[in-house]
Amino acid sequence: ASSDVSEAQRQFPLNILKGIEIGEGFWHPEVTEKIIAENEFDVIVSSVHAVKFTGYEIPYSKIDFEKMGRETTLEYISRYFDDILRMIRTCDFDILAHLTCPFRYINGKYNMNIDPMIYIDTIKVILSEIIRQSKALEINTSCVFPTSGWNEFMPQKQILDIYKEMGGYLITTASDAHIAQNSANSFDELYSMLKSLGFINTYYYKNRCAIPCAIK
Repeated sequence: ASSDVSEAQRQFPLNILKGIEIGEGFWHPEVTEKIIAENEFDVIVSSVHAVKFTGYEIPYSKIDFEKMGRETTLEYISRYFDDILRMIRTCDFDILAHLTCPFRYINGKYNMNIDPMIYIDTIKVILSEIIRQSKALEINTSCVFPTSGWNEFMPQKQILDIYKEMGGYLITTASDAHIAQNSANSFDELYSMLKSLGFINTYYYKNRCAIPCAIK
């Protein structure tokens, strides 16, 4: 693998950076700390894909929220945001990933029409905490395409506007592509939206330091 990297660096003028996404890092903090200590990552992304919610500790992408029911789903979402806050306060990372990701399934797959903004008080605490700690907010475009069941940025524009008003400026962009043809999905729309909100830079990380890139 290292020889492939060296060959790529010879052929193309690219900086090849190393990063990791750690989900639910606070579940097993000693493992998380060991992974970070033993590797020289340029960036660490932190996320929550599962919640310790009785009977539903599997990834939320696998949960049948229609079967769960609306009232329990509302409680589940509240617990999810509580876990995000716990992660921010206890884990070592640089970027908070896809803040509103459960809605991709709750609304996009199961059409429950639950507005993330009903949790805005908790979301504001989350935003305040990442701003205080100088951690970046990822804007994820994986739901933004014409046939999407929930055609929204994660987090959506209203939340990004609040983040900006609160003094937040560290943002990263991610298509979360999984397959090559979805790479940089809807980035033109994303950057147009960011400019309309008054953001002037996005950021990437090298040696765990945020480096600005001007939005043109």
